[in-house]
Amino acid sequence: MDLFILLVSNAIPLLFLIALGFVAGRKLNLDTLTLANLAIFIIAPVVNFGAMARLDFNAAYLLLPVIIYIFSALVSFGALYTSSKLLKDSRATIIGMSAGSGNTGYFGIPIILALFGPEVMGIYLLMNLAVALSEVTIGYYIGARNHSSVQESLRKVARLPHIYAVAAGLAVNFSGLELPSVFFTTWDKFVGAWIIVGMMIMGATLSRITSLSINWPLLASMLVVKFIVWPLFAFGFIQLDANVLGLFSAQVHTMMMVLSLVPLAVNTVAFAIKLDLRAGDAAIAVLISTLIAVFYLPLVLLATGLAG
Repeated sequence: MDLFILLVSNAIPLLFLIALGFVAGRKLNLDTLTLANLAIFIIAPVVNFGAMARLDFNAAYLLLPVIIYIFSALVSFGALYTSSKLLKDSRATIIGMSAGSGNTGYFGIPIILALFGPEVMGIYLLMNLAVALSEVTIGYYIGARNHSSVQESLRKVARLPHIYAVAAGLAVNFSGLELPSVFFTTWDKFVGAWIIVGMMIMGATLSRITSLSINWPLLASMLVVKFIVWPLFAFGFIQLDANVLGLFSAQVHTMMMVLSLVPLAVNTVAFAIKLDLRAGDAAIAVLISTLIAVFYLPLVLLATGLAG
């Protein structure tokens, strides 16, 4: 019970930040594009670089982004195929587009920090990198597949600063170069800023939707994929690794489970707005999934014995 309270107490403030972002979006006309660019191109690279530089590296960790990307591809295209058969309209596109990603950064990182502290966050961020890559490749392709190209997706990948920050951080790690302590003091502040800015972006993005409605078939489909299919994929691999492969520690298994249990990504709403794909329905699905994840994530971690 103490662990459940710890996890929930670290997740509930995220809802408060979303609410602040929502109010700021409505009352202050908050510029979400500027905030998003700040988070993506300034704050996130610093967080990723510092995490990789301080990571106690194991070569097996390089398999993590590959494994997560494969998970994401299987879930995305499986969800698209199944929902296309059942719904036969643009809702299938939203389901497929959102299925392979999640709020792994802004929501997942506070949980990892609560469980393990900042020293091993680089392991989780390697998995988070795979989700980011999936979002700008598989997710974008599914969302705009009638008028996008492979070249456009590759350009998006090339512009993703996470890649270069991770590579630079690993280079520093491998070189044995020790960064000054003042860097990590500042790095801690960047981690906090990434979470605060990211969740406020989510709230501000939701505030731009003028009409919120619950599309029950869409909502149910998105929640089933996010909170049942993803955790089953993750738990299945964890059991395979624990009993057969022996690649990763119990700590890594917990991180993988956390990543599978985070709510829907706020970028689902942004993509839906851009592509004119039921943005209001997507927004309410993201909000409801966030409310569910606050309690569902710690419950599943405790039930599976993966709470760290």
